[in-house]
Amino acid sequence: MPRKIGILIMALTAIIAFLYVPSGHTEEKDWEKTVTLPNGQVVLDMNGEWDAIYDNKDFGTNKDVVNITQEGNKFVGIKLIGNEFLPKGVATIRGELEENGFKSLYGYNIAHGWTLSKGQISNDGNTIVIETPIEAYGYTAVLTLTRK
Repeated sequence: MPRKIGILIMALTAIIAFLYVPSGHTEEKDWEKTVTLPNGQVVLDMNGEWDAIYDNKDFGTNKDVVNITQEGNKFVGIKLIGNEFLPKGVATIRGELEENGFKSLYGYNIAHGWTLSKGQISNDGNTIVIETPIEAYGYTAVLTLTRK
């Protein structure tokens, strides 16, 4: 009898897991600004100035403004204030967008140059958090962008 109850519990658990786990669906985006590409794909419109907060374990936190220009699904972000590590006018991020976020994303760091990064876009599209690993120093730099 205990064996039958165990099998029943496992079967019910499997059914519940199947019903409640999303099957390939991603969270719907409600971005305030979008661009429709020639292929019909809708991506985030990142054009414009963004307040930037750089959080680096070894170098502390600093603020900047990043101007992002986007052509189609490709973008580049240029620092407008700069500091001793990356001066004004230097690119700090670049990448490509797809319907649900980033297709590719790179952050620039002084130790390694362009480094593959991870990014998360808020549901309204007005906040982006980018994590860039700084392998030489063993930590991840975090850049938070907020649309102005």
